[in-house]
Amino acid sequence: IELAQQVIHKNHEDLIVFVTAYLGQVLSDTPMKTQLFNLITKQAPTLETELVHTICLASHAFDKKCLTISDRLNALYIPFREICYAETLPGAYRKLRIICLTGQYTNRSTLKGLHQKLDHRFAYAHQSYIINRQNIRSLDKRNRQIHFINGTRCPYSAGFAWKLEHSND
Repeated sequence: IELAQQVIHKNHEDLIVFVTAYLGQVLSDTPMKTQLFNLITKQAPTLETELVHTICLASHAFDKKCLTISDRLNALYIPFREICYAETLPGAYRKLRIICLTGQYTNRSTLKGLHQKLDHRFAYAHQSYIINRQNIRSLDKRNRQIHFINGTRCPYSAGFAWKLEHSND
């Protein structure tokens, strides 16, 4: 508690998360309670999920946006800034591959459903691809390929090229 108070005293914008077995001690300190970002008990049956959720919320507090992918057992939180592009998987009904800076994930969804969850950084580059404009490294106009900062690439359509050329109008 003392360390947390020192951190807050130095920078009141820092986020404090307690993971403790001594819930009563933290809750009894009223000033500390009001400055906590989150409080997690070590006995929580979903400790790992709680930690991941808290990290995403903290990231969300700074980045403002995360994509949540969930199935029956797990939830995955991907900051928008990490996503390079998403593509429909050929031959798979309602299945997407999401390519990120550090990995890739599959999800049961449509591009339209995914696009509705994303913000202004994202656009359709092709009928089967949504790209994050923030992570583009370069455009290969001859081969109609978008190169991303993580070394991956995807195709883009003539319509997307036209929109890029005329977006300064």
